Amino acid sequence: MRPREMRPDELVEMALRRARLREVVENLQADWNPGADAVAAAPYLDRWETSRYPGTDRPCLKGTVYGHPVAGDAFLTTSVIRHQGNGFAITESSGRLYVLGRENRQHKRTRILSGRRGAFRPAQAAPPSPSEDTHDDLPELEGPPL
Repeated sequence: MRPREMRPDELVEMALRRARLREVVENLQADWNPGADAVAAAPYLDRWETSRYPGTDRPCLKGTVYGHPVAGDAFLTTSVIRHQGNGFAITESSGRLYVLGRENRQHKRTRILSGRRGAFRPAQAAPPSPSEDTHDDLPELEGPPL
């Protein structure tokens, strides 16, 4: 699945986040400082959420990535996070730097399944009885009854 094209306002937001990230990485320790070139080449991870890396209890990120050197523009699960700061993350396996866009907060909503009710919730009204629904709006079927 290929993500949609980014809108102009989203491109501006991505550029602003890259600028803030450049300021942050200038102040990082030199042993893992990605540098200005790495910031310029960093993939942009939008609508991301924190998850658990498969088979471990260690955190990773999932989201829509733009400009990834291998995956291109796609939905992606990163490797384990080595460091995450305000607007960026560095992963463990490749040391790849990601510019973080908007966090996906949709997954944090509580969902109630249709037809279910929780504690202290009233039951839904009973469905109408068959005698109340005459189905006058349905077309007549042609041919013998089945």
